Amino acid sequence: MMNSQTNNNGIMSSAAPTRFMSIDMLKCIAAFLVVVIHFTDNSMPIDLAGWVSHFSIAESRIAVPLFFMITGFFYGNMKRRGRLKSQLKKLTIMALGSTILYILYNLALSYFSGSFNVHEAGIFGWQTLAYLLIFNLTPGAGHLWFFYSMIYALVIIAYFDKINQQRLLQKLSVAFFLILLASNFTSYSIFTRNYLFLGIPFILLGRSFSEGKLKELLPRLSVSMCVFPMLLCMLLICFEIVMYQSLLPEELPQRECFIFSAPEAICIFALTLKFKTNENNLIQRRMALIGCKYSAYIYIFQYMAGAMKGYPYLVMFPTSWLKLLVGNPVVFTLSLIISIVYLKFKSIVLKKSVA
Repeated sequence: MMNSQTNNNGIMSSAAPTRFMSIDMLKCIAAFLVVVIHFTDNSMPIDLAGWVSHFSIAESRIAVPLFFMITGFFYGNMKRRGRLKSQLKKLTIMALGSTILYILYNLALSYFSGSFNVHEAGIFGWQTLAYLLIFNLTPGAGHLWFFYSMIYALVIIAYFDKINQQRLLQKLSVAFFLILLASNFTSYSIFTRNYLFLGIPFILLGRSFSEGKLKELLPRLSVSMCVFPMLLCMLLICFEIVMYQSLLPEELPQRECFIFSAPEAICIFALTLKFKTNENNLIQRRMALIGCKYSAYIYIFQYMAGAMKGYPYLVMFPTSWLKLLVGNPVVFTLSLIISIVYLKFKSIVLKKSVA
């Protein structure tokens, strides 16, 4: 296998020319799927368009587990190179910076709408702080929970490595994941969407592909042995959506992670590692570049690109079909453009500060 290194988006990845190009491509796809999660119509499904939208969101939720697995895949290499502290520093800056950005953005909007005091109380209350520190529920923009969960999970995994209790953490991670799945049958599933129940299990799954049992299993798997179980898991996740809607009709059927998300993620990751990339293929190179350099920023800036799913977005894409088929690609493209502009601006500022 080729050597990998840390890219500038705060998530372990590979870098040209000696890189896992297929993983960078997977990150590009996962970044788009995250946009699908947040900008597809998620109102109560009552017709075909509503159900298709919910099925699309549910299938796209594999994106975040895959991001965790990618970090886990490169975790061992990151530790061997002594890059864990710098990685945590990058993630912390990214988490705090994006949180502050969205808090200021929301406060500005609330000021002009006349709801500043109410919004301020909600953001700076003790409960908000406790929810952030304990459950990774972020103020300003809920999607930023991912960065805090990544930080917490990496610190915990590193601690168990230090005390040589990796096997214990593996066993605990199974219990954590089962608790997450059990919470799907309650109205409290939002409190298990964090480092403990989602981050650690999937980071350890990714780690197993680089230094564990899944690494040993990978050479014995054919492409068809990965594709058919993956498609079956996707079908079963659709059945899960219908099941949750039947069992908890007062709530939306969406969950952060489904019963069959773990086996599906394993199949997708195995296919990614088996995929033979072609560096002469322009589409593959563009996807790999987006995944390597911009995926984390697309994740951050998507809500600004979609104007917080407010008036402009709703006017431009009023129907479920328009949101799904047109709105998502538009938001993804705008997020990419904002990310490119931001990194160019950041580069200019850093050069001037050094000079």
